[in-house]
Order: sequence, then C-alpha cells, then structure tokens
Amino acid sequence: MPDPSTPRDLVNFQLALLDAYEKLLESCSWDQTKLNDVLKSVMSSFLPLLRAQREMRDQLLASQRELIRQYRQSLETSLHQSNHQASSSATAAEPE
Repeated sequence: MPDPSTPRDLVNFQLALLDAYEKLLESCSWDQTKLNDVLKSVMSSFLPLLRAQREMRDQLLASQRELIRQYRQSLETSLHQSNHQASSSATAAEPE
C-alpha cells in the first residue's frame, strides 16, 4: 500500500510503468532457437580468447620450469664448488 504522503504524480508514474511492463510481457515471445543462436555466437567468440589464454599458460609453465632448472643447476654447481674448495683446503692443511 503506498504511503498517503506520496505525491499522486509518483503513484501515477508507477502505475504507468506497471502497465507498460504488463504490455511488454504480453508481446514478448520466447524464441528458444534465437536464444540458442545468440549463445552459440557468444561462446564461439570466446574460443580464440580461451585458446590464446591456454597457449600463454603453456608458455608460462615452460619458462617457469626452465628457470627452476637453471636455478637448480646454479645451486648444484655452487654446492659442488664449495665441496671441492673444502676438500682442497683439507688436503692443503694436512701435515706431511
């Protein structure tokens, strides 16, 4: 129930909107074929984007794996050099 203090023009405007909405509902027909065509069109427009996103993901994973491999190699080289230096110092410090 509208508030009695609401201006008449506002109530009349709301009634006009309701009338227009009811007329729109009566004239609106549900066209499943057209809706399906629109959905297919929208989905097909997304396919190139999804393919590009997948390719970028694959490239990102490959570069991350390469960085991990390089970092692992660097750590192993550093560890090997550290062990080599430690064994060299130990043999140099042994009394003859």
